[in-house]
Amino acid sequence: MRKIVLLAVLNICAALAIVAQGAPQIIVSTTSLDFGDGYNGYNEYRTLVVTGVDLTDDISLTLQGASSIDYVIKSSKTITPEQAAEGAEVVISFFPMNEGPRWATLVLSSPGAQDAKVTLRGNGIKTSAFLIPDEKMMTFETAVMCPVYKTLVVHRSEFDGWLAVAPYNPFDPVFLNPKIAATLQGDSDFRLMGVTMCNKADSLVLTVRYRPLTVGIHTAQIILTGEKAHPVTVELEGTAYMPETGDVNGDGRIDIADVTSLIDLLLNNIDDDEEEEVGMPPYADANEDGIVGISDVTLLIDHMLTARE
Repeated sequence: MRKIVLLAVLNICAALAIVAQGAPQIIVSTTSLDFGDGYNGYNEYRTLVVTGVDLTDDISLTLQGASSIDYVIKSSKTITPEQAAEGAEVVISFFPMNEGPRWATLVLSSPGAQDAKVTLRGNGIKTSAFLIPDEKMMTFETAVMCPVYKTLVVHRSEFDGWLAVAPYNPFDPVFLNPKIAATLQGDSDFRLMGVTMCNKADSLVLTVRYRPLTVGIHTAQIILTGEKAHPVTVELEGTAYMPETGDVNGDGRIDIADVTSLIDLLLNNIDDDEEEEVGMPPYADANEDGIVGISDVTLLIDHMLTARE
C-alpha cells in the first residue's frame, strides 16, 4: 500500500513538473522605463522587448495608473505568440499633459501566464519656449572642396532671453549659460559659421557651410536646445561630386566662369574660420601638372579662345 501511495505521489510530482516546465511565460527586457523630463506637447519615446515562452494566446498591453493618460502605446496593443517567440519591440511614448511626477504601469497579459509589469516614470514640465526652425531638412549639392552656404532662421515663441549659437567660450561671461544654443553633430563637412548672439530677438539666423572633402553623401544634424524649450533637430544632407578637369565651378562646362572661380580659389586659399590652407580641388589642376596655379588660369583662357575659333 505504501508503495502504491509513493508511486502516486511521484507521478503527481512528475506531472506538476511537466506542467511547470511548459507554463506560458511573458519576459520583458526591463521592468522600468525612465523618460526623464518631458515637455508639454512633445513626445519622448522608449523601447522595450517582449518575449513569450509557450504562449497559447496573444499578449495584450494595457496602461494603468493615475498618470496613464500621459503615456501612449505607439506599437500594436497585442502581440501574437509567433511575434513574441521572435522578440517583439514595444514603443511607449511619454506625452505629459500635466506638470510634476507622472507614474503609470504597463501591464502585459496572456491566458495562463503571470502578468508582466513595467513601471513608467517621467516628469512633466510646462513649456515656456518653442524653437521653430524655418526648415527641418536642409539639402546641399556641390563639387568636392567647393563650399556652399545656406541660411537657417530659428524663430521663437513665448520666450524672453538670450539667443546664442555654439561654439561658444564657456569661460567668457557674455556666453555663460546661453538660453538657446545650436550645436552641430555628424560629418565634419558641415560647419556652423562664426558665433551669433541676439538679445531678446524674435529669431536667430544661422549660416551653414557645406564643404565636402570626398565624393558621396554626407549627413549631420543641428541640435537646437534652450531653457524650458524642447530640443529640436534640423537634418543636413549634402551630396558631393567630382567635376571633369578644368570645370572649376562644377556647372558641367568650361567657360569664363571657371577662370573666375579658379582665380577666386587662388586668392582665397585660407579658411578664415580655421586660419589654415584649405587645399585645392584636383579638378582645378587644368594642366594636370600636380600644382594649381597661374598656369592653369592661362590654360583655361587658351581653351576658351581655341573653342571660339
